[in-house]
Formats: sequence, C-alpha cells, structure tokens
Amino acid sequence: AVLPPTAGERLSETLPDGLRALTIQVDQLNAISGHLEAGDRVDLYYSRTRGTGAVLVPLLQKVRVLATGEVTETQIRSLSAEQLPAEFSSVTLLVTATEAQKVVLAEQTGNLTLLLRGTADEGLLEPRTFNSSELLKPVQASQRHRPSVPPVELLIGGNGITPSRSWLVPGEGA
Repeated sequence: AVLPPTAGERLSETLPDGLRALTIQVDQLNAISGHLEAGDRVDLYYSRTRGTGAVLVPLLQKVRVLATGEVTETQIRSLSAEQLPAEFSSVTLLVTATEAQKVVLAEQTGNLTLLLRGTADEGLLEPRTFNSSELLKPVQASQRHRPSVPPVELLIGGNGITPSRSWLVPGEGA
C-alpha cells in the first residue's frame, strides 16, 4: 500500500517499485465538481470520435488518486475545508508503467473521463467497447423483459415425407 508522504518526504520516496505517479489535466467536470480528493479511487474511460460516431472504452479501474492539484492526502487531513483549494486543474494518479502508457496515449488521441468510486466498491466492470450507434438502436420487446433465449428447432412431418423445419423462440407467440 502506498502511504501518503509525510512532511518533508518526497512523493517519489513513497511509490512502491513498479508503480508511477502520473498527472493528468482535468476540468471541473472530470474533477467531479471539486468532490474528488486525494485518496479516492476512480475509473478512467477513454472516448473519441470515429467516422460519424464515437466510441467509449473503459481504460483503467480502481485507480488511486494521489493528489488533486497540489493537495495530497496528508494535506487534506491537516487542512480545514476552508483552506482546501476550491478548484484544481490536475490529478495525480498511481499507475503501473504500462497503465501510464495507455493513459498518455489516450490523452493524446481522445478524451479521458474520470468516474468516482465509492469507498467500499471493489467490483470490476467487464471491459466492453461502446459505440454511439448502439445508443439509438431500439430495444426489442423480448430483450427488455428477459434474457436472450436460444430458439428451438421444430421438425414437423415424417412417415416418409421430408419434415418441414421451423424455429420457435420460447415465450413468443400464442
């Protein structure tokens, strides 16, 4: 576990082997309207336009925030709410070297969005790419109410006659 730097201690002295501190620019929206603080954990999503649409990809999950602007965890504990800066334009994250490469590339080719996690949220989402064209597809009635069920093959006929073949989707029809 990374411990927040104490007074006079450099951030680089607190980083475990193999991990990096990476600072990214954020705006008021990505700063969760100022509610993001050092010590929080976030998920990073990458988005970019592609052709006439856009794609959204979960990039990293459960990333620890080391600092918001210049404020670290130690400073948050020692400052009153009135002393904390109301706004900041950068966030420093704890990442691996490979994760840092992904984030740098994502910043250069698209947009990053930070999602704040609850303190007890340990779940991971399945990495899935979303395409803007999927947003406008109508949801079929059968998909809205139950999970997808494979169709059942029906063979009708026999006794020397070639049977007719059809498919029945369970739950549909009378």
